[in-house]
Amino acid sequence: MDQAAHIDLLIFYKVGKDPVAAIEVDGSHHDYDGETKKRDRLKERILDKANIPLLRLRTDGSGEEERVKTMLREL
Repeated sequence: MDQAAHIDLLIFYKVGKDPVAAIEVDGSHHDYDGETKKRDRLKERILDKANIPLLRLRTDGSGEEERVKTMLREL
């Protein structure tokens, strides 16, 4: 399995077990070559078609905890 093609965190609704949100965590040295961009855009299109919001976080970012809480409140 291609390790670069996964979603870091998929959040499910407890009743019915439907996915309701996804979180991707990009490292501070996230490689944005052509293949990485292509893979990320494909994941984004798939999640968008499935109506699953995606939150992208960085390991060197700030305010990530509040961003996750905000996303969860909006579900």
